[in-house]
Amino acid sequence: MFLIIKLFLQLAALKLHDVVDKPIPPTLLYTLSLIFIGLISTSFILHTLFFSLVLAMLSMLYFWLLSHFPSGTK
Repeated sequence: MFLIIKLFLQLAALKLHDVVDKPIPPTLLYTLSLIFIGLISTSFILHTLFFSLVLAMLSMLYFWLLSHFPSGTK
């Protein structure tokens, strides 16, 4: 179930990136949504915050690369 939610959040972040074409808003949408879901679940707070920090850095890198190279390797 959690993977389906992550997939929908990733798709929503990609659509937001198509509209805005900046890396920060989709990163915040994806990361803050998963932080909220992690905090309402039964996981530890430090565990959630650490992995959300790693997730934020990786998703920022992903959306930054996507905004700088929109057509891939062409």
